[in-house]
Amino acid sequence: MIFETPLMIFMIPFLVVGFTFLAMEGLSYVLHRYLFHGVLWRIHQSHHIAKVGRWGRAPWHLETNDLFSFLFAAFAVAAFAWPPTWWIGFGITLYGTIYFVVHDAVTHRRFFPLDLNWAWVVRIRDAHRAHHNDVSKVGVGPYGLFFP
Repeated sequence: MIFETPLMIFMIPFLVVGFTFLAMEGLSYVLHRYLFHGVLWRIHQSHHIAKVGRWGRAPWHLETNDLFSFLFAAFAVAAFAWPPTWWIGFGITLYGTIYFVVHDAVTHRRFFPLDLNWAWVVRIRDAHRAHHNDVSKVGVGPYGLFFP
């Protein structure tokens, strides 16, 4: 059986983490596009209102929108609770960590502002800022983060 080879036993966790990361980006796109800018707009709207300047935020300012991050974290914790889904929990955690750094620290300069001038980070930052130029419920894309 192919899954019983030492290489596949070694590779399966990496494949699960990678697939989970990509699935989280797809899920984030769908949730952001159809729910956050739809029936959950009243919660998500807090994220579209500038707190300090256009892109800066008060360093430790929490938004109502941060509830969504806690919800995703709860799914990761739940996945860690059962060993067969541990690698899924790791994929969710990896996505959330990179999302936090790129979205909150680099793009919105929250918590610990970072200046990363890597080409792909600048492209993501600029695309996300274009999304924020429209503060209406309808909004404009991109709705994903890593594949603008």
